[in-house]
Amino acid sequence: MATPLSTVDPEAIRAQIARHKDFQRALGAKQSVLDAVNRAGRILRDRCSKSDATELQDMLTRIKNKWNNLCGKSVDRSFGLF
Repeated sequence: MATPLSTVDPEAIRAQIARHKDFQRALGAKQSVLDAVNRAGRILRDRCSKSDATELQDMLTRIKNKWNNLCGKSVDRSFGLF
């Protein structure tokens, strides 16, 4: 079971917050990579057969959902730290 933040050393809390801010910055920096993958995937999807296009769209949707899930968890974590 996790220790309540109120009983943890304030310096440890500040360190967790700083690490999480660094993580969020690194995560945000990857947004452009995700955008590039999506653009390339849409171009491929538009130029390939229907069966391949369906599979590519499914892959793009899964990537988007995983990204949104990760970003959501990061936001939830930041609310838990503050």
